[in-house]
Amino acid sequence: MTGSGAQSDGAARGLPEGSVLPEATALPEGDVLRIARLARLELTKEAAAEHGRRLGAVLGYMRTLSGVNVEGVEPMGSPLEVVRAGEGAPPPPNALREDEPGPTLPTDVLMRMAPEGAARTPYVRVPKVIKGGSGA
Repeated sequence: MTGSGAQSDGAARGLPEGSVLPEATALPEGDVLRIARLARLELTKEAAAEHGRRLGAVLGYMRTLSGVNVEGVEPMGSPLEVVRAGEGAPPPPNALREDEPGPTLPTDVLMRMAPEGAARTPYVRVPKVIKGGSGA
C-alpha cells in the first residue's frame, strides 16, 4: 500500500467515500522465509523484505474488508451466478456452458497439420502428459 501518512485514502481504491485504509504492516522476515520454505521457494533477504511488505498489504486489506457491512447481501458460491443474471444475453467468455459438440476439422486437414510421424489416420499421437494409464 502506498500513502504518505499513517493512513491511505480508500476512495482511491474503489471503496466508499471516506473509507480509510490502515498503513500496511510488513510480515516479519522469519514468517516470510517460513512461508517461502513451505512453498519450496528460495528467497534472498531483499526479496523476503519486499514480499513481507506485499503480504502485509494484502493482510491489511483483508482486515479492512472484514469491517465492511454485508448485512442483507446474499452470499454467492461463484461470481458466475451474477454474470448469468441476464437471460437471452450472450454468455460472457468465462461463463460455463453445456458441453455440446461443435464443428470439427475434417480428418484430412488434421492429418496434414499433425507433426511428421505422429499422424496415423484417423489418430494423432501426442506425448503423454498425465501420470498413470497408458499413453503414447
